[in-house]
Amino acid sequence: MSRLGRGKVLRAQVESDAYDSFYYDPRGTNDFRFPVPNVPYLKIAAVAGEAGTLSLFMLNRDLTQEMEVSLEARSFGPLTVSEALELRHDDLQATNTGDATERVKPEPLQGVIIEGARMRATLKPASWNVVHLSPG
Repeated sequence: MSRLGRGKVLRAQVESDAYDSFYYDPRGTNDFRFPVPNVPYLKIAAVAGEAGTLSLFMLNRDLTQEMEVSLEARSFGPLTVSEALELRHDDLQATNTGDATERVKPEPLQGVIIEGARMRATLKPASWNVVHLSPG
């Protein structure tokens, strides 16, 4: 997937529900916990490619709820979906092993809708997603 992250990283304005968490720092003789308030459930990175492409790397941090994502790429014009993948598993402890090398793997992300320069998608709980858009 790193091939989709080549280009200029864009600043994304995110509006998302949030939760409170903490940062755990185990260095030293004391374990420290630092509060981290208002962590957005949606984490996104947007990368503009040289050929007018746009790659969106999206993480739904909510462990139980799907998330509807709407995006407006104003300066890109009409776009089409070139590739859309999600990485998730119902069992958050699932891992790939020598006997089960494909237990956790990227699968097609269904239901990505494009309307001009607007994109909509539904992200499953605890999922990492990438959508690669091309000029259309």
